[in-house]
Amino acid sequence: MSLLLRSTPTPCADLDSYRCAVALNNMGVALLERCAYRQALDTLKDAVVLMRGVFDSTPLSRRNQRDRARDCTVLLEKAYHRTAHPQPAPGHSMVEILSPSGTLAAISSLLHRHGPALLPPCFPIKIENFDQEARNADLDSAMVLHNFATAHLCLSRFAPTALRAIFLRKAALRLAKLSHQALSNVIVVYHERFLDESVLGEANLVLIAGSVLNTIVRIQLESGQLDGAEEAYRKLRLLGSVVGDDTGTQPAKRHSEEAAAAA
Repeated sequence: MSLLLRSTPTPCADLDSYRCAVALNNMGVALLERCAYRQALDTLKDAVVLMRGVFDSTPLSRRNQRDRARDCTVLLEKAYHRTAHPQPAPGHSMVEILSPSGTLAAISSLLHRHGPALLPPCFPIKIENFDQEARNADLDSAMVLHNFATAHLCLSRFAPTALRAIFLRKAALRLAKLSHQALSNVIVVYHERFLDESVLGEANLVLIAGSVLNTIVRIQLESGQLDGAEEAYRKLRLLGSVVGDDTGTQPAKRHSEEAAAAA
């Protein structure tokens, strides 16, 4: 399932649908936090479907506008019902919720680890500050896709059969890689290995990229794909150079190539 990928801020063709997609994303994240993984997956799937059309520049007819508004109402009602009546899986939560406005300390905590096996749980991301007419389609798509991937991974741990678990992990990896591709479009400017640091500072792009790579590592470890997990972990470590070392060094321009390489 592919979203439109653009590397520049893009006017929303349908701001109401965008707000609906963001609301669904955030409710899906809340359901993940409450261990309601099946309901989270259904809610985030609706968010992905809506987000696909949000940045489509094709004008909508009045009938299509009414249909989309009705669809949003139905999807929100279903999501509200799931949130009001969660069906949690047994055990402790396997996620920790992040917001794009996280601090450098949170980024450092995520990135500075001693090995893939010591990585923290998955980090689904809430979307904030969404009452904007121009959004970065890549960044928003990456967050929604990453959360959808996380729901697949969490649900795979409770699959009734080994084949179902494999199917869910494969879907999770495909979605997480699409999310990482979207972030790469933001980080790599005009296909040059140069980081646009003004973009980097917006919505803590490094925190989002680190969360996505962490999820890819987790998926591949649980799938027995150790080489792939090591490669994703190498990229995760490269992002550490953007936020500085453990002493709290601030990002520096000399780290642009390392950050682009992590994309």
